[in-house]
Amino acid sequence: MMCCLGLPRALLRLGPPAVVSTAVGFVFAVLCFALAPPTQAQAEGPLPLKLSSEGCAGLDQPELARLLALELASLGVDPNRPVQVVVACTTDSLRLRVSNPREVGYLERVLPRSAVSLPGDERVLALSVTQLVLTASQALPKRAAPLPSQPPATPEQRTWIALGAGLRLHDWAATLPLWHVTALAQHQSGRWGLLGALDAALGEREQALGVVEVMRLSAAFGPALRLVNAQRFELWTLARAGAAYVRARGEPAQGFGANSVHGVGALLEAGLLPTLRLAPVRLALSCVLGAELGSPQAQVQNERSVRTKGLYGTATLLLAIELGKSLTIP
Repeated sequence: MMCCLGLPRALLRLGPPAVVSTAVGFVFAVLCFALAPPTQAQAEGPLPLKLSSEGCAGLDQPELARLLALELASLGVDPNRPVQVVVACTTDSLRLRVSNPREVGYLERVLPRSAVSLPGDERVLALSVTQLVLTASQALPKRAAPLPSQPPATPEQRTWIALGAGLRLHDWAATLPLWHVTALAQHQSGRWGLLGALDAALGEREQALGVVEVMRLSAAFGPALRLVNAQRFELWTLARAGAAYVRARGEPAQGFGANSVHGVGALLEAGLLPTLRLAPVRLALSCVLGAELGSPQAQVQNERSVRTKGLYGTATLLLAIELGKSLTIP
């Protein structure tokens, strides 16, 4: 370029014929320079290409990486798409592997060792790898995007109340049956629940010298755990603690005395509660084994005492309604 700019000064020292011929040559050179396609001042930035080789003695790896970047850029391969290329050489073949960290799987191609001479045939190798990259861009499946993390599910919340009736058996040595009614409420959160019950029982036992009547009121509260949840069936286990008020009165036959007592005792209960769900309505059978401590006892004169303390068992049939649900049964 500097030589071209110095030509006009030299022309001044020449004669007219030389000036004309030289001027024509100068103009021709300027036109060729102006019309020639501009050389690329900066090659496109290198692709995010990761190239590695195994056992390839004589391979000019930097030159292969440069040729690959040029070939891929000229074919319009996405520059934001990382490409991983592995060239593995054996005595008989060259194994080319192309993979993408963002995709699943890889593609391979095996070339006979006679087809590529190293060093010297890096361009042949670059063309083979380029074809494999283009095939991989269409053949390799995309890795599925990870699903957004889901917040933990809120435990199922239910509240239901129940009314029921059943039989209590006390004083098993000389059975004291009490018929009872029960009001029960439970709040459920997932598999766990809190359950409370109010119970009123009444019964009597006839003896040879009279009758002893027993009235019992109790309240108990405790946790419940659902063991089984299969379609419409649930099986709950429960444990409760509470207190009981007992009043016992003897009605003797003529000529015999009796006593009337009352008092408060403590109780502990454990049991099973199988439940059948029918829309908002539930049918349940409560089976409970309990122990009562401290309750009073009454007797007719010269007869065995009647008492509710000690072990007892109950069986109660319950009809429950879930709060907040329509009472229509499908």
